[in-house]
Amino acid sequence: MTAGSPDLTAAVEELAAADLAGNGLGGLLNRIVDLAVRTVGGATEASITWIDGGRSHTAASTGQLAAQLDEWQYLHGHGPCLEAAGERTTVVAPDLTTDIRWYAWTAHAVASGVRSAMSIGLAAGGRALGALNIYGRTTGALDGDGDVARIFAANAATALDRALRYD
Repeated sequence: MTAGSPDLTAAVEELAAADLAGNGLGGLLNRIVDLAVRTVGGATEASITWIDGGRSHTAASTGQLAAQLDEWQYLHGHGPCLEAAGERTTVVAPDLTTDIRWYAWTAHAVASGVRSAMSIGLAAGGRALGALNIYGRTTGALDGDGDVARIFAANAATALDRALRYD
């Protein structure tokens, strides 16, 4: 998929048209993770790490696996989603079988069947909101769609900022 793909365009349009009155912030968070899996090639699970009062938690996930991988990071204080959220950056781990940056988390993720991960910091209005976390079951699964994921995440952050202002 490319940055100008119909899937990305449709996802961005859907985020822009999100019905905040009918679905609220929780509905938007769930929509974002569902759209991320549909839009980013190789993604099998997605979640959103949300920072609230200096505490991180999983605000939405496509399934138990993504939530469990995130929660492990919060419990132990390190991992790609915490790094991306804290530094407002993109963290890519194309091959978790060889990545040693977060050794214990990586071993846990691989044992859970995940082989690649990408976390993209979400920020709006000059503050960190959290991170969009995308997980793949194969090595290199997310390699080809890094730009798509970053464009999608930027639009998700804009939609979240709008929802927070509305809320």
